[in-house]
Amino acid sequence: MQADLQQVSQLQRTIARRQQQRQSGDAELQRYFEQWQFAAPVLQLQGTAAQKLMQITNFVAAAEDQVNRSQAQVSERQRLQHVQQDYQQQLTASQKTLQAFLKTANVTTTEAFERQYQASQQAQQRETQLTAVKQRLSESERQRLAQFDSVAAIEAAVETAKAQLQSLMTKRDGQLKQQSERAYAIEKKGHSVAYQQLLQRRADLEAEIERMTDDWLTNQLLIKWIDQTLVNASQGRQPQILKAVQQFFAVLTDQRYQQVTFTDETVQVTRADGIVFDVGELSGGTAEQLYVALRLAFTQVMADQIQLPMIVDDSFVNFDRQRTARAVKLLTEMGNGQVLYLTANADNLAFVAADQTLNLTNLAVK
Repeated sequence: MQADLQQVSQLQRTIARRQQQRQSGDAELQRYFEQWQFAAPVLQLQGTAAQKLMQITNFVAAAEDQVNRSQAQVSERQRLQHVQQDYQQQLTASQKTLQAFLKTANVTTTEAFERQYQASQQAQQRETQLTAVKQRLSESERQRLAQFDSVAAIEAAVETAKAQLQSLMTKRDGQLKQQSERAYAIEKKGHSVAYQQLLQRRADLEAEIERMTDDWLTNQLLIKWIDQTLVNASQGRQPQILKAVQQFFAVLTDQRYQQVTFTDETVQVTRADGIVFDVGELSGGTAEQLYVALRLAFTQVMADQIQLPMIVDDSFVNFDRQRTARAVKLLTEMGNGQVLYLTANADNLAFVAADQTLNLTNLAVK
């Protein structure tokens, strides 16, 4: 018990000492807070001692940041002042150089120099034009021009010559008109057969126009009849066509696109990761794959109504090798009738069995 009592006594002394240290620290901390009372208008110390210390720390950091910014602004202002002084010195030197140059040109302002320069340029142009005119004129023409003492005299002579020329042209036109009327009267009397031939030619052309009009109307009626036939044939088959389009488009794109949706305004496709694209957002190759899938789907569904051979004339020229291989494989697997695939690319023969190919070059008539 003596040992425990001694330990208790020692602990009590330690607690008393710690309490004394705490009281001393609290007093020192209170004095520290009192020293910050000068900043009471902008720094409201509230809360616990730790919160007050945090407020003081933030205030000091903000003040230091403001001081740093102020110093930076002062440095930047000093730099700009130096730059302004340099520019001012350069401007003063330029003005001195300009004044010296204007003095050599016997002018006092830049506007006067500009006017003098323009006058000099115009005089030089007139001199150049005069030299060019003199070179084009012959000696006799120069002698005739020497008869006039001013430009006004030359212009008056030109007007007189124009009046005489106009009078002569009017007289000539009258004579030509009379001559033409006489020639027409003579030709009309002497060539009546040619006139009849022209009338017959006109009738032939009118008949040809009527025939061409009939052909055009016939073609338009055929176009409307074919369109209406296709519409009637496809009625009630939109779900089958859409299903076939989705299946063929998935095969052509190597399963990267799983769904095709038709809206009132556009066509949308859904990628395997769920992202939806409008047809206008697809690349050129993918859009062409969708177009091929649409045509093949329509042909596939219409096969039970109209059994016709399918002719594909080099429709995959813009596809790469992988896309072309998938398209040719799809044609071979459709199995809804005869498929004729015409191509000028010999490399595409690798996608079809040898017994299913035919070289038209070897069969051509020589």
